[in-house]
Formats: sequence, C-alpha cells, structure tokens
Amino acid sequence: MSKFNIQNKAEEFMSYALHVLDESPKKLRGDIVPEMRKLAIDVLLDVVYANFHFDDKDVRLGYQIDARKKMRGLNALAEACMVQNYITKHQYEVITGHTFELDGMIGNWIESDAKRASKV
Repeated sequence: MSKFNIQNKAEEFMSYALHVLDESPKKLRGDIVPEMRKLAIDVLLDVVYANFHFDDKDVRLGYQIDARKKMRGLNALAEACMVQNYITKHQYEVITGHTFELDGMIGNWIESDAKRASKV
C-alpha cells in the first residue's frame, strides 16, 4: 500500500526525532524525552488519522491542526534542549527543518481541502 507524501515526511520526522532522543543524556529520559517521543509519534498518528477521515472535514481539520500544534511543541522542547546542550545545534536544525517542511505540507493540505470543499 503506497503512502502519500505527508505521511512519508511524518515518518521521517518521527524516525529522526526518536534517533536523536535515543542519544540524549540519561537525566532527561524521565521527563523531557518521553514527552518529546510522544509528540513525535502523535504527529505521525494525527497525519494518518486525518487522512483516514476524508469524509468528515471537521474531524480531518482537527487532526491536521493537532499535528501542527504538536510539531511546534516539539520544536520548543528541542530548542530548550539545544540551549542546555542536551542536543547539538545540528540536531536541532534537522528537527526544525523536518517540522518546517511538514508544517508547510500540512498547511497546503488544509488549503487544498478548503478549496475542494468550496467547490462542492
């Protein structure tokens, strides 16, 4: 079964975030790391759920917006980790690069849905 590009990008984002978090200091593994892992996984799930709800535009939009919020939350935590030298600047930049690209893709998806709905 082929996946659409947004789901592929969400998988790349989650995979990289989990990889970076596996290398994080042990002192973070009790609080910040589990939250960041959950956010990274939830972004992928929100994209999958939004794609599944093609027949209910309000539910779909809710999942799309939730994915964007969670990416921004993960970015904020990643920035805090970078400032404290828990992750490198490069790792932070890669994470934000993934989230920026994925956020743009989801934004375009939302616009496309709105245009399609207005034509009906």
